[in-house]
Amino acid sequence: MNDSFLIHCENILKNKEALMAKAAVKTTKATKVSANSSGLTDTQKKIVEITDGLQDLLLYKNQKYGDSALHPQHIFYKGDNINSILIRLDDKISRVINSTEPLPRDNDILDIAGYLVLLECAKGVTAEDISKFKD
Repeated sequence: MNDSFLIHCENILKNKEALMAKAAVKTTKATKVSANSSGLTDTQKKIVEITDGLQDLLLYKNQKYGDSALHPQHIFYKGDNINSILIRLDDKISRVINSTEPLPRDNDILDIAGYLVLLECAKGVTAEDISKFKD
């Protein structure tokens, strides 16, 4: 094969990858809802605000702690990541149950919500899987 044919094939692959990446970005942007979107009720706007904040917090903690929930160091606990997350959830829920406060602390609520998201990640759940729960 001559070099110009190989270069042509490489360019086709690069263009295909670039188009696929653009399509993925467009799909993501199209499904992203903003808290400022018109037509949303106040409750729906609050749902967007809270889930956006939770996403930001999860990404921050994931970077800060080195992806330890899904890829633990196994220093003390040698089990898998799913059971590790379940243990952390048990601890967080126990903290709420044993609290003397009338309402759970925001930190505890967000920790529990975050670990539930991480549990779904560990199980391999996708956005498509989640969309199947829409009636």
